Amino acid sequence: MISKAHGFFKEYDGVDVWTITTDEAVQEIQKKLLAIKTDITKWQQKQNINNNLSATVPYKMERMRNEIKEFMDDLTDYMR
Repeated sequence: MISKAHGFFKEYDGVDVWTITTDEAVQEIQKKLLAIKTDITKWQQKQNINNNLSATVPYKMERMRNEIKEFMDDLTDYMR
């Protein structure tokens, strides 16, 4: 049984799990959210420079922003 478990973990040795406080997790998620918002702002500025004033944010960026926001909401609801 131990050899089977060892083989299982050997396949997934690229995944690291760290335990952190909820406050640290919130800070990390805030950093990721800020990075995504920055990317969206840069993209929008580039569109404005090209006179594409009615451009909508790409689906991938919008989805990333929404998923991070949802994760943040779940995390902060957990803290209450």
